[in-house]
Amino acid sequence: MALSDTITSLGTSIINLVGTRAKTDLSNITSAGETVISNLASGVPVGTVIAYMGSSAPSGFLLMDGRTVSRTTYADLFAVVGTSMGAGDGSTTFGIADMTDGRYLMGSTVAGSSEQSWAQPIIVENGIMGGSYFAVQANNEYNATYAAWKVFDAPTNNTYWESANVSNVTHWYTFYNPTPLKVSNLSIKNAGNVNYAILSGTLQASNDNTNWTNLATISNSVTAINTYWDISVPVAKRNFYKYYRLYNITSTNGIYITIGDIKITATYMYALPAANKLPVHGNGNVLGLTNGSAEYTLGVLHTSSYAGLMPWENGTGCAAGTTLTGSVIAGTAIAMGVSVNPQYSGLTADLNYCNTFAPTFCIKY
Repeated sequence: MALSDTITSLGTSIINLVGTRAKTDLSNITSAGETVISNLASGVPVGTVIAYMGSSAPSGFLLMDGRTVSRTTYADLFAVVGTSMGAGDGSTTFGIADMTDGRYLMGSTVAGSSEQSWAQPIIVENGIMGGSYFAVQANNEYNATYAAWKVFDAPTNNTYWESANVSNVTHWYTFYNPTPLKVSNLSIKNAGNVNYAILSGTLQASNDNTNWTNLATISNSVTAINTYWDISVPVAKRNFYKYYRLYNITSTNGIYITIGDIKITATYMYALPAANKLPVHGNGNVLGLTNGSAEYTLGVLHTSSYAGLMPWENGTGCAAGTTLTGSVIAGTAIAMGVSVNPQYSGLTADLNYCNTFAPTFCIKY
């Protein structure tokens, strides 16, 4: 064999040896990297929430998009969070918080401080069940004069719901709010006839108007007209639901049932800013408006003139120092950059917006 052939053969052997070793080392490095990643993932406590820029949840995590999941399949997660994000069907499933549409995480040093008291609306017409506004529905109505929604038109109107003249039916009365409510008590006003007052039934709740959870047994002995009586929800049963229903309700008469008014005691999780916009107060303190040295904190009532002033709704914002003038719809949230009553002339928006990313929030199970 020529010397050149020997050198070529030797070179080839060396290259193959180096390549094999490099491939082995690369394989070992890859395997080690995967082991490290796996160890890191397994070391993340169940219930940990992460912001993830991928389009789907990584392995071992669930998207936080308002879904309900099995209490058995995700037993470890259920043991940590319980029904704090939603009760599901009340027995086999539980809820995952909806962190879509611009919602963001906010820490708290006081449990429940993110909840606010709910202001019950006075309605002049019915909304649509499952729609954008408060709505009610009953199994039937005597006629339009005694429509179900008139329970909520105003307690001083002396109007009420009365069921139809139909026997052998299951009577029920449902109210709906687009933002889930945590109801602690209902005060119900009798109307029309002492024999038509509710005597018994069950208070139920749901988030889909299909799957219902029993909250409290109704047992009432107060039948006097224009008198209120209460249904209290046990603390352990209180959670956030969109639908509440008085189900299988009965009266002394057995056919007719009336309700004159319902006062709802409830809390809700306050709304968050528009997607991809994070409101930042100009002086680095709280969200709100300033007028000279006085600061009007977001959603807090300082005087009756400022009731309902919540300047945070849209993503356009307005520059700090901009004067807001014009007209206002009382009691509703006012979008930044939208004018308010002339009496607020000179009230400046000390509030700026900064752009934010829109990650997907996921929770470890």
